Amino acid sequence: MSNAAYAACLPSRPTPVMQIHGTSDFIVSYNGSAAGGKSVDDVIALWSTSNICVTPPAVQLLPDINTQDNSTVEKSVYSPCSTNVRVELYKVIGGGHQWPGTTALLGGLGAINRDINVSAEIWNFFNGFCCPVTSSIGDQH
Repeated sequence: MSNAAYAACLPSRPTPVMQIHGTSDFIVSYNGSAAGGKSVDDVIALWSTSNICVTPPAVQLLPDINTQDNSTVEKSVYSPCSTNVRVELYKVIGGGHQWPGTTALLGGLGAINRDINVSAEIWNFFNGFCCPVTSSIGDQH
């Protein structure tokens, strides 16, 4: 998250958040930078505070299914939160700027974690939530 986006982030309602980030990502640094934005830990703290989530999170080291990929995954879950939302972080220890679980080289850099299928994890996370019903179109008469 850029420094400007971080400073301007004032959610109007609780928002479920899932972040997946490699600790060896040299494109978007896990630890942030003065020029490149906030650290992952800062961003997760922003969302867990905004959503009024229980801290510290429940942390689980996921099974190292593929020991050849030079990475592991630590999952942190901040829950319960103010309403029916939660904040989750998949910290890919040793992971690069890659899509975990892919077998394709998508142009990223660094190690590709093969312990999780991140596409399935994203679906499982967001499938449990829905957006509030609102209309931006004028009333129909």
